[in-house]
Amino acid sequence: VLCAVPLFAQTVLINPNAEGGFENGPSFADNGWTVVNDLNSWYVGTAAVYDGLRGAYISRNEGYWQISFTDGRSHFYRDVDFPAGQLMIVLRFSFTGGDPYSNGLRVSLVPAETTPVAGQSLSGDPLGFYTSESRELRAYTIVIPSSAAGTTKRLVFSWYNSGVFTFSSPAAIDNISLVSEGSVTSNGTGGGNASSAATWAGAVP
Repeated sequence: VLCAVPLFAQTVLINPNAEGGFENGPSFADNGWTVVNDLNSWYVGTAAVYDGLRGAYISRNEGYWQISFTDGRSHFYRDVDFPAGQLMIVLRFSFTGGDPYSNGLRVSLVPAETTPVAGQSLSGDPLGFYTSESRELRAYTIVIPSSAAGTTKRLVFSWYNSGVFTFSSPAAIDNISLVSEGSVTSNGTGGGNASSAATWAGAVP
């Protein structure tokens, strides 16, 4: 007698200990990201780090974690191939920056054909817009719609700078994690123990 045993297979799409934490090298390209910068620019370095050796941060001169009050948009992004049949897709990252009024981080998932342009906003609704007046990086979580499963999308992190003088903290981001989870079914023998792989007739994923 066979019985269906539901299992859940997890796929790491962005690793927070490697490309998602900017640990593969000292540039966006080293970590598989493309950067498009305005005056207030994204850099990879040690000026703002949550964990590990490096993080990404906004600066007007690369060496310092700071901004000038000039209207602008800077982006970094990568394409993600979402496996088909995924029931849950979760994006996590650590972030600080912005203020409640005008400056902040926009996170978007757009068609792969969409190319962000320095100084320009992305069209469409973002996954979220985030601000924090603290200079301490804090964890954020976004559940991505399961409709993304089976598609290739472009994940974009954008710094929006309004040009209005505020006591705004510049953006810093680290530990980007993207994980998807889908269910598979394994046929277990009727007399076996569902928690013991040795009794399963199906393949263990």
